[in-house]
Amino acid sequence: MNINKVNKIPFVSINRENKFLERKISQSVKKTISNNSLVLGSELTKFEGEFSSYCGVDHAIGTGNGFDALYIALKTLGVGHNDEVIVPVNSFIASALAVTQCGATPIFIDCNKDNFTMDVNLLPSLITRKTKAVIPVHLHGVPVDMISLLKITARHKIFVVEDCAQAHGAKIKSQRVGSFGDMAAFSFYPTKNLGCLGDGGCITTNNQNLMKKAKSFRNYGSIANKVFDIQGVNSRLDSIQASILSIKLKYLDSWNKKRAELAAIYIKYLEDIDSIELPLSDLNKNSVWHLFVIRCIHGGRNKLKMHLESHNIFTGIHYEKTINATPAYRIKNKFTNADRNAKQILSLPMHPYLKKCEVKRVSMIIKDFYSQKN
Repeated sequence: MNINKVNKIPFVSINRENKFLERKISQSVKKTISNNSLVLGSELTKFEGEFSSYCGVDHAIGTGNGFDALYIALKTLGVGHNDEVIVPVNSFIASALAVTQCGATPIFIDCNKDNFTMDVNLLPSLITRKTKAVIPVHLHGVPVDMISLLKITARHKIFVVEDCAQAHGAKIKSQRVGSFGDMAAFSFYPTKNLGCLGDGGCITTNNQNLMKKAKSFRNYGSIANKVFDIQGVNSRLDSIQASILSIKLKYLDSWNKKRAELAAIYIKYLEDIDSIELPLSDLNKNSVWHLFVIRCIHGGRNKLKMHLESHNIFTGIHYEKTINATPAYRIKNKFTNADRNAKQILSLPMHPYLKKCEVKRVSMIIKDFYSQKN
């Protein structure tokens, strides 16, 4: 296909993915409805078993959304008032809000210079006697250096709650994210590598006691609506969404492979542009490419974004403000790498049904933009 004939290129295209699976999803939804077990039913039990097996953990607990998965995991671990939890400053705000919702204080940490995940080397300097947990966020699909992180947390005896909302299926060597920490939280928001047709989330853990407590907490504080042992919440992944996720889980690895192929095309066509920095670091080698993020290192990020939009190419910024700089937190700390990135980053179109000709078209328009500047 002639790349000059490519029309509108959306940032994500959920409809392409869902159209591919339309018949299977429709059949599954009809079957689930006919079973008349729409909350905490057999479809959820089935998906929880499939997802725990996929992640290489003993237990998975479906929740209403990714935020609730983080919040319930933290509550299950006993995080509360007077506790501190270390959180990357350049994550989505939910990573910090879950801490705040527990009554604890988020302590923000900068990211790596050459990579967007947390700088694990800074971790020891932020740990105090109030530190209860750390939330490593596998941002953009890139796993945090969990081997180094776990050595530090074990030494200081603090909990680890992985935020895997952008990294479904990512591995460190042969081990998948979501299996390293005491607990992990996933989001199944529709745009994720594994997304449902609404909102949904999940907790994974290898600890049976934590599993039982999390299952109780998501269901008002009871396992079976009979005895309420704790003050819980209502946050349950419904059966219809679980049935859809069971279908999509079978395609996750192939979709992640396609994302990697598209990322390689971006790198091939953009690597000779001096004004942008690509995700080429060794720290990105295990990425599942939830996002493909470039840095406009000589400025002009917003102009490039507008230039692409003028050619019907739509991009994103993840994230334009660090969490501490949002009105919700208003903490004036400086974070060298994250502050710099917030002014420079641009997320290019990326999803498994993006066509190779579309990636080439995006790359060509970016090259045109920088050739006009020179």
